[in-house]
Amino acid sequence: MLRLALPVLLLAAAASGFFPVSVRKDDQLYPAVSFDGDNFLVTWHDTRDMPSVNVYACRVSTDGRALDTAGIRLAGSQRDQLVPRVVHSTQDWFVIYQEGC
Repeated sequence: MLRLALPVLLLAAAASGFFPVSVRKDDQLYPAVSFDGDNFLVTWHDTRDMPSVNVYACRVSTDGRALDTAGIRLAGSQRDQLVPRVVHSTQDWFVIYQEGC
């Protein structure tokens, strides 16, 4: 389980070290990362929408800049979406997650 103290709750590694992907005060857990040749896509499950846990993502440049600073909600419903995984195929990102546990 990944849980880091404020203000940086979710980190990703870059060549220059660590950088924040999400600085929300809520928990961001179970990150997954994939690369498309230009940018990374980082996904995680996020508790900002409690009582539901939803899947969010952020594109990150190769120099460590978060391109979607508020995060992009990929899935949201009354049932929890947990433990996302991400891969990149020839031209698309694919994100899967567990729902409704």
